[in-house]
Amino acid sequence: MKAFPSLSLVAVISLSLLLFSSCKKQPPQPGASKIEYAKEAVFPKVEGVELGIYERPRDFKLTREEGERLLNRLSELSSSRPVFTVNNEMRSEGETWFNTVQDPSAAARINERSGDVLFNAGMMNYRGDNPTPGLLRADAAPQRAQEYLRRLELPINERELVVAHLGGVNLGIHEEDRTQVVEKFTVVRFDRQFDNIPVYGHSRIVLQLAEEGRLNAFTWQWPPFNKRRISREDLRTSTDEMKAELERAVLGENTDAAKIRIESIQLIYFDDGRGTVEPALRVKGKTIHEGKERQEFPYDTVIPLLKSPQAKYPFQHRVEKQPNAIDNPNEARQMPRGPDEGEQR
Repeated sequence: MKAFPSLSLVAVISLSLLLFSSCKKQPPQPGASKIEYAKEAVFPKVEGVELGIYERPRDFKLTREEGERLLNRLSELSSSRPVFTVNNEMRSEGETWFNTVQDPSAAARINERSGDVLFNAGMMNYRGDNPTPGLLRADAAPQRAQEYLRRLELPINERELVVAHLGGVNLGIHEEDRTQVVEKFTVVRFDRQFDNIPVYGHSRIVLQLAEEGRLNAFTWQWPPFNKRRISREDLRTSTDEMKAELERAVLGENTDAAKIRIESIQLIYFDDGRGTVEPALRVKGKTIHEGKERQEFPYDTVIPLLKSPQAKYPFQHRVEKQPNAIDNPNEARQMPRGPDEGEQR
């Protein structure tokens, strides 16, 4: 009869196999190999940084009367003085649209819940292929824009105000083999900062300047906020925690990418436009797609630093609204795929 190995020998062999298998290199987690980091993509150190959550007061409201007074003041400063009337076809709860028979391209809007105001004196006088005379250049435009803000007497903390962009609105004319760029307006955009950290997202003030610096359009998205302090325990402070959340979010919305390259990681505050501004990471890079030919696309998103975030983030796509949302809280909406989708930055 064939002898079987003793129990002790079987135990030794099993233990050896177990130790050998534990020493083998474990396969990478699904999707982990898709992400690569540039050497410049360094996770910020948040220890010692006094961070908080900024919240719009729940009782805040821009009344219809206050909004119309601001529109009248903007009409005076623009020198065009359009006569606006309510556009009942576009009116919705908490939001009022205005237009004028003088110029179909002129429009205005007041959002009572968010405090947002939009004013455009119209484009009728700028339809031709000639450049607008006397446009202000980069060295003079911010000063003129700040002068308008002072004359409007808006509630602005100067320490929060940052010139974020100087640009313009141009008209491109293509004739046969020649393309001509015609300058129409100068644009100045102010962004916000809290605790010397840039606020990314909804908060902004945009002024469109025409001939000799005349105010032609104005966007006001600058509600008041109150700061609420948070503890270290509320935040992802370690590199491992931040990296895990980044990769979960990035992989979740780039399932078709062959590779995702992270090129920069920046500590910011994120304003979701719903009444909450909270600390976050802005992540920029590229998504790489393989097919008949290799394609690369810029990638730009925002990742929460809070373990239990209150704001709604671009990678979450479709979410339910919170009670302090500026629109109907019972409705769901489609979130943009990136912070700048559908917005002129």
